[in-house]
Amino acid sequence: MTYRSDISYEMVKAAMSIIADGGSDGLLDLTPEDWNILTGQTIWLARDRAAARRGLQAACFGTLDAIGMTPFELPAEFVAAAIAMFVSPCNLQIAANEMCLQAKATVSDLSSEKDEGLEPMRASQLFALVCQAYGETAPFKERFVQRTKRKMEKMKDAR
Repeated sequence: MTYRSDISYEMVKAAMSIIADGGSDGLLDLTPEDWNILTGQTIWLARDRAAARRGLQAACFGTLDAIGMTPFELPAEFVAAAIAMFVSPCNLQIAANEMCLQAKATVSDLSSEKDEGLEPMRASQLFALVCQAYGETAPFKERFVQRTKRKMEKMKDAR
């Protein structure tokens, strides 16, 4: 697979929309039941959360596949965009709580240009990003592109 450097928020959102429209039709390695848990209107119970977490991971990496990208460590903004796209509003906070250990950012300064000292985000921080993604704010879109490009470059340099 080739490395892309021309990523945009709109391109990723379009890929997520395609997946959302046909997610249970084999685009992701999810059962229809797991897809229904991920996207459904029912509030997730403890027994649903593992399936929802697997579904979000599949949606994130399925998005990368859809735009022809090699998988890489996803920035918190990418995870937040996936939560905003695939998860029902009644489960947004729960999804942020479930995914916060995988969403990494500099905790002291979310606008930092450095990738040094990354640690898992708190659920409240990821939920704030989910709200920004849900509202598609311009600062969120800019940070999404910047951080995703940095993660892509980091992955490219490691190879």
